[in-house]
Amino acid sequence: EQMQRSIQQCRQLHPGQRVMLVLPAFEMTAEAVAGPAPARIPRTKQELRAAWAAGLVEPFHCGKWPPREASIDYPAWLSLPEEGGSRLIEVPYHEYWEPYGAVSRQEAPLYDER
Repeated sequence: EQMQRSIQQCRQLHPGQRVMLVLPAFEMTAEAVAGPAPARIPRTKQELRAAWAAGLVEPFHCGKWPPREASIDYPAWLSLPEEGGSRLIEVPYHEYWEPYGAVSRQEAPLYDER
């Protein structure tokens, strides 16, 4: 329900355009999964914040291809409260970035299923 409201809000900000609600994606660092006792995968935003602070997670694939910075402001997103902590931020697209997100089924582009 929160996601649907956010997509509706995006539509109001950009009438007549296709919009996508981009979701932040994280991955465990190599150091976090190395060794005999790998770090536990965070299951809540609170655990994710702690893992971020400890350097155990990082933005998914950020820094592996140009540009080396993230399109999403991860620290700002992590600072939002867990409940009711959404806000819309326009994020710039750049080459090689494949964002994860949610779109309205009516606005989703057609694709080749092969």
